[in-house]
Amino acid sequence: MFSSLILNLASLGLLSCLGTAAAALQSGVLFQANITTGQQTSFGPGPKGTRLSIPILGGTLTGSKLSGEVLSIGADWGLIDSKGTFNVDAYYQIRTNDGVDIFAHSKGPSQPDGRILTHIALETGNDEYYWVNNIAIAGITTVGNDFIVIEAYQLTPDA
Repeated sequence: MFSSLILNLASLGLLSCLGTAAAALQSGVLFQANITTGQQTSFGPGPKGTRLSIPILGGTLTGSKLSGEVLSIGADWGLIDSKGTFNVDAYYQIRTNDGVDIFAHSKGPSQPDGRILTHIALETGNDEYYWVNNIAIAGITTVGNDFIVIEAYQLTPDA
């Protein structure tokens, strides 16, 4: 039975990647966002930690393929876990310089140096920017008193 499963998987090409080295990733800067944040509100301790709400008040987004503004719509509903790690869970809206609205979701943990590593997902129905729905984005966020700076990198497989 097991050997027939292996043969069936092999015939589908599903075993072609077994035994090969993992593909390397390349990254390139997609954009830098400079965002103003508001006063945080704590929801107090909960079953998963202490939930915070940090309003996103607006900002700018600059990049070679994606530029515009971060609208004053959204917030980070982050969580501080029992070990003191802050986990971003931010939802916000980008409007490109040519007027296209893009929904953004950033999620990821803080690091010992204070920066935050995030996965950023973008979503739009606009044909010109539809490509943003299908890319992998890693972000490095630096936090200030009333602002954050996000360096966003598009990840692509090594050719």
